[in-house]
Formats: sequence, structure tokens, C-alpha cells
Amino acid sequence: MKVQIPKELVGDRSNMHDAFVRCGSEQGDSKEYTTELLRLLPQDLMQAPVWFDKFTRLWRYEYGIPFDRMPEGSIVSGTNVHLPVCELYASMRIADKRLNREQLLGFLERLSIKDKHYEVLVEMRPIKDIRETLKVYYEILGKGVGNTTCDWHIKGSLINIVFDVKNRTKSLVDHMEEIIPDLNRGAASVIPSAPNPEDLFKSVENKLKKMCYLLQIQGAWIHSDIKEHEDSLTLYFNKTLNHKKVHFAILSDWKNDAYILARNWFIKLILKKVFHLVESKRFVTREFA
Repeated sequence: MKVQIPKELVGDRSNMHDAFVRCGSEQGDSKEYTTELLRLLPQDLMQAPVWFDKFTRLWRYEYGIPFDRMPEGSIVSGTNVHLPVCELYASMRIADKRLNREQLLGFLERLSIKDKHYEVLVEMRPIKDIRETLKVYYEILGKGVGNTTCDWHIKGSLINIVFDVKNRTKSLVDHMEEIIPDLNRGAASVIPSAPNPEDLFKSVENKLKKMCYLLQIQGAWIHSDIKEHEDSLTLYFNKTLNHKKVHFAILSDWKNDAYILARNWFIKLILKKVFHLVESKRFVTREFA
């Protein structure tokens, strides 16, 4: 399904090779290393269209599936399909440096699946600023119920953190379904209903066993496509989630600010230090209907 990009947004066209070289240069990587990363890309990704977004000043690549089951035959194709090349490069760079060969091959295979692409991409985000002296383990068994796996286990002399990474789109889809009919009828603006915080934490508790935070800090790193309702989110975290299983929740993207929910100040302090995060309310709001 091809959706035309508004021509007013497109500043220039490029290709993945040149875009990767630009990203590598910004990271201080050699052209040789950048080329090695490029060669790891699945073929479809390597050939994805690349264009410059004049609005965000970002190079984007087209890879993904639009939301097409929308009211009145509408199709939603935006940043869910046109993703920043710098995020792909960063994710590939982390996977190359932190995963073993078998894990890397599995990561690349899943990365090529269009409807799972960004979900897989986001899995690497939390490790972006982890110092190299800390050991990281990917897709860990035995931390939750049955044969479930957790995405990451970070260990150091005084650090022990286990968490799962979630890319949540349900709230965005629900909002689109709610506001599209009014927008199609010419409404200048529509304020949607507050999202359900339960959608963010689906399956999280099953990934974790009860544990004292002094022995192991555990929780979830969440990417959401919309701002969450701050009061509902905080209430759900404090009153509904199991305190002994979920010690924290981080809402973030590829920038270094995050909205952090934690059971106490000590956990929050450790998270900010380990992940190099600055607290922010960019990911929450109270402005819902």
C-alpha cells in the first residue's frame, strides 16, 4: 500500500548508503565500520526509499505498514512508516556491539518484518547510553512466568536491572478511530478520550517474578506513539501493578529525556544514572476529554 508523502515535506532524496555514512560520521564511526553495518541490513531495508523531512530536519526511510483499518476507509501513514535513519543506525550499532552472533542474526531477521520492524528497533534503545563496563544480556529466560523471556538484564558490581521493552501503538489507533470522523467533517481540532494505561503494561507482570528491589530492580521501558494521561498512568502504576514485580516504568524515545515512574527515589536515582536519563513530562499530559 503506497501513500504519497506531501511534496511540501520532501527536501531531497537519498539512499540508505549515504544516509548511513552521515549517521556514522555524526557518531564518530569510521566509514569502514559504517559500511559494515550497512551490509548487515536485510536487502529490503537496504533498498528502502530515503528522503529528507524539511519539517523535522531528519532523514527518513520508508519501511512499515500504514494503519489501514480506520473509520471511513482512512489510512494513517506518518512517522509509523517514515522512520528516522539515525534511529535505525543507532539500533544496528547497539545490536552489533552488544549481541552475540546468533542473537544478531535473529534480530536482523525480525527487523526485516515490516509490521514488527519498529518494535524490534526500539528493543535496542535502552542500551544506547549504557557504559561498556556494564554487562548486558539479551532475551533472558527464567525471570518471569513459565518460559517467558525478558528483553534485557544489566549487571555490574552494584547494578542488577531486569526489564522488558514495549512498543505500544494501541492508544494511537484508538485515538485515530475516535477523531478521524470529526476531522473528515472539517473539525479544526478534536480532543480524544484519555488512553487506558492498562494497554501499556499488557503482559509485563508475566515477564517478572516477585523480587526485592534491593536485590534486583525490574520493570518496563515503554515507547508510546501518543502522550499518556499522567494522572491515570500514575494511579495505575501505584494502585494496580504488582509492587513486588514492577519496580519502575520508563516512557521514552531515542532522546535522553524520559518520564520515570518508580517505587521510591532510590530506584529512580539508579535508573537515571545507569541509562543517562533526564526527567521530563514530554510523554504525558492532562489534556484529554
